[in-house]
Amino acid sequence: MIEIFKGDWVSAKGNGIVVTGYVEEMLGKAVIICLVDGEKIKASIRVVEKMDDTLHAEDLDTMIDFSLIMGDEEWFRELSELKYKRRARIT
Repeated sequence: MIEIFKGDWVSAKGNGIVVTGYVEEMLGKAVIICLVDGEKIKASIRVVEKMDDTLHAEDLDTMIDFSLIMGDEEWFRELSELKYKRRARIT
């Protein structure tokens, strides 16, 4: 079983739906997940799976969108800088 930690990106399956977000808080056998739309849910650790944490170019765009939804200006700037640096290496 893969361990899950605060800050990990996860998916959770239940009631016929799958949600994606990051672990905001660990609560023993449950976690609080901050979803992509900013909503927070509590999920049993049994239904949570850690996502692949390899950062692909399209993931960076999604994370930038997520930072804007959350209103996290610092994270937005960090991601934008990373995207700029990656683009500079490619061209």
